[in-house]
Amino acid sequence: MNSIVCGAAASKRITWIDTLKFIGMYSIYVGHFLSLTGLSYAFIFAYGVQVFFFVSGFFAVSQEEYSFSQTFLHRVRSLLVPYVCFSVLAVIVISIQNNYGLEQVLPLVKQTVLGMRNQTPAIALWFLPALFIMQILYDLLYRFCRKNKWIVFLISMVIYIAVAIWVDPIGQPKWIFSLDSALYFFPFYAMGPLLYPFLNFDWKNCSIQKKCGLGILGSFILCVTLCIYFAKMLPFYQLCKDIPLFPVLYPFFTACVLIGFLYILARFLDVFPLLRRMGQKTLYFCGSETILKIIVPELFGICGLPFTLNNPLSVYLYGLMLMFLGYFVLIPVEEKLFGRLFKA
Repeated sequence: MNSIVCGAAASKRITWIDTLKFIGMYSIYVGHFLSLTGLSYAFIFAYGVQVFFFVSGFFAVSQEEYSFSQTFLHRVRSLLVPYVCFSVLAVIVISIQNNYGLEQVLPLVKQTVLGMRNQTPAIALWFLPALFIMQILYDLLYRFCRKNKWIVFLISMVIYIAVAIWVDPIGQPKWIFSLDSALYFFPFYAMGPLLYPFLNFDWKNCSIQKKCGLGILGSFILCVTLCIYFAKMLPFYQLCKDIPLFPVLYPFFTACVLIGFLYILARFLDVFPLLRRMGQKTLYFCGSETILKIIVPELFGICGLPFTLNNPLSVYLYGLMLMFLGYFVLIPVEEKLFGRLFKA
């Protein structure tokens, strides 16, 4: 398994998927600076996690010839083992930075074991246990529903609505292994195997009719994306908020539009090989984010260089610098450390 996405991509890279994963990971790196990102803050968190679950679902049924126990063990190695490895590394770095004693380290260990969303020592790592839960749930439903992907998706939507109404997985996640978040984001994973056959086509050599259709759809997606970014959708939301289930479904459809925009952007940026190569390392980027955001400012201080992030542009550039440092410096070290424990 070469990345967070499992399955057939491991043997034959699909370049636009790797580019899409780079865009998603860069968004997460930037988005975790919260209000410093300005208008981008709410925008990024409308799609940042969702796009990764969506991409992860592309190959959800690629290992259907294997037994459930075989796929279960594979997912333990490809998701839970990396979760433990990166968590241990993050706890060590955090403890050294803050000169923690045993009484301060133990709560970090407990947070790691519980694996709740946004409460893990390394903030992004909750994604891995949540994806593990999601993959196991999809596999069970897919087998139970006689390999009908549409039925699984409909079930995932029912689960999403129920969780959104009765739980608060975004504002107050509280279930171990991020189970509440996994159920909330489950439809995006279930959409992956449904839409992948329609998305993976020869972008350059399609027919004129298809290009015209894509142009019209892309223009619509771009217009809605701009409205979402500049917070111009509020009047529409206020107009429709009394429609049953609309407030629950609105974030889902908003994320779908933004994922469509990212897909188009990834197709255009697919000409840059470095972005594709960096997109292949999303698992390592996920595990390295907290470590990079601790070490790099400390290095600035040691070198006597001023370090301030006071506007969105500085955040965008700093996030890009972190990813380059991670790709060229930290990730090669992590691959030496963990390469034999899991295949990323």
